[in-house]
Amino acid sequence: MKEKPLIAVLATAALVALAVYFFFFAPLIKESRARHSEYKSLESELSCARDMIKFAGKTRADKVLLTAADISVVIDELARCGKSTGVNLVALRPQEIIGADQAWPECDILPIDMEIESTYEQLGRFLGALDKLQKGLIKVRSFTVLPGGEYRARLKTKLVADIYFLKRKPNGE
Repeated sequence: MKEKPLIAVLATAALVALAVYFFFFAPLIKESRARHSEYKSLESELSCARDMIKFAGKTRADKVLLTAADISVVIDELARCGKSTGVNLVALRPQEIIGADQAWPECDILPIDMEIESTYEQLGRFLGALDKLQKGLIKVRSFTVLPGGEYRARLKTKLVADIYFLKRKPNGE
């Protein structure tokens, strides 16, 4: 006879425990899972921001690296650089964007084929001025200098310059 009240108390205790679990712990577990996915997302953004800070440490402090959307700004600055050094930019042809090299994994590269007419001095000033550009990081991959035809002091230069730009902004856009 004493077993029935004991079973009833144990059954009631089990029901109360299940009710407490479903009303209190189940929502907490659900919220915990939601917070975990939010945490993973923030961790990914933080990792991206750390990569950008690390990358910024590799570049000179006076350079501003842009994204693909801002590449026209770099090309405009390149054209102004040519004009200020006295070179005649005959052609400025952007090529297809290529992936980054191992030294700069945070960047993509836009090669630009250029044809320039200048004197030796103007060409030297132009190539030196590329390092002083504020917007973008430009590396001369190759160039070929040819005589300028009738006037030997003028040169025709074919040049391939790589413009490095960030794949994404630090906030993940």
